[in-house]
Amino acid sequence: MTNSIFWLTISAIGIATILMRGSFILTAERFKLSDKFESLLKFIPASVLAALVTPAICYHEGAIDVLGGKERIIAALVALVVAYKTRNILFTILSGMGTLYLLGYLF
Repeated sequence: MTNSIFWLTISAIGIATILMRGSFILTAERFKLSDKFESLLKFIPASVLAALVTPAICYHEGAIDVLGGKERIIAALVALVVAYKTRNILFTILSGMGTLYLLGYLF
């Protein structure tokens, strides 16, 4: 692939992305979503976060190895408890990462 084809492809993808996102922003006022649908949209960030975090916890060295990566599960449980008790994202991240690094250092 030549440089010009590469940059044309990147530019086309960027323009398409801007047009897709912009179309939702510009047409959002024209459509009224139902209350039930709006209430369902509130769960999307939590489900996306779970979809991003779960593979990092359950996959170990390219294979599903939940019991072999015990430190990840323990760190996730510590972060879950801290999140439930404090409702503070910074403490949750620091406690989970701190637990993971501490267990990695100890074992």
